[in-house]
Amino acid sequence: MKNTGLPISPDCSKEVKALVGIPYTTMNCWDLVRVFYLNVFNIELKHYFEDMPKEAKGKQDLIYSAYGDFVQIPPGKLEFGDLISFKIRGLETHIGVFLERGNFLHSSQRVGSCIDKLSRWNHFVSGCHRLEKGKQ
Repeated sequence: MKNTGLPISPDCSKEVKALVGIPYTTMNCWDLVRVFYLNVFNIELKHYFEDMPKEAKGKQDLIYSAYGDFVQIPPGKLEFGDLISFKIRGLETHIGVFLERGNFLHSSQRVGSCIDKLSRWNHFVSGCHRLEKGKQ
């Protein structure tokens, strides 16, 4: 797997698979990103809210608050572990982790955590982000 220079656990495919099928009520999209980074890269990302905001504006604020640790990258330069933000109903309220071969890991209220094809979500993509060197 190509990656961002972050140390990848040799067992990461097992770690990623363990994150699939978790109900959204147990782990929302930002919590999933945090657990992914901890399990795969041994990096603890900040926790910006005690509970996921219910309203869309609060979710957008959560995603914006995380940007301080990440740098924006072009969509064509995605590598394993990069974050993808999505604009839904006009607000940036969803986030996932790029895996490889056009797949990403995310969690939705309807399905819970899953691996999905990014091509199905391309029209919602609002940005791509990589953990800034030195924030690891």
